[in-house]
Amino acid sequence: ANTNMAAVLARASAILDNIPDLAWVKDTEGRYIAANSVLARTFGLVEAEQVIGKTDFDFSPREVAEGYRNKDQEIMASGERKRLEELAWRVDGGRFWVETIKTPLRDADGRIVGTVGIARDMTERRQAEQEREARQSAEAANQAKSEFLAHMSHEIRTPLNADDGIQ
Repeated sequence: ANTNMAAVLARASAILDNIPDLAWVKDTEGRYIAANSVLARTFGLVEAEQVIGKTDFDFSPREVAEGYRNKDQEIMASGERKRLEELAWRVDGGRFWVETIKTPLRDADGRIVGTVGIARDMTERRQAEQEREARQSAEAANQAKSEFLAHMSHEIRTPLNADDGIQ
């Protein structure tokens, strides 16, 4: 049975390595049992095998690792897939936004035995959205300023024009 599990994990790792996003499989204790090279590189490692047996506490600040662990436990308790936007950490301390999909991992009998996750770096998309929102906000402010100036110009001219008619 142990060689069968090793073969399953080897096949899972080969599949994960063909995914261009961060991808992993964890057991119920939060230990990585499979990972891809994209995840390994994010953690500053050379090979995906170096991630195996470790947990998020080995790679992320404690508060972040606790958040990941809590989400994994929620997924396992609910038995349902969840999509999240979360902050991830690179080994150099750099942070980046990911869109993560976490799913319960079930064995052949349907029992939940861990979680599977895929996370796509969405930093560029978030930055583009923030820039677009800032542009829209600046455009709205300029529009309001123009309307205010037009209104003030009208208010200033109106009494002067009225005085002209009184003479």
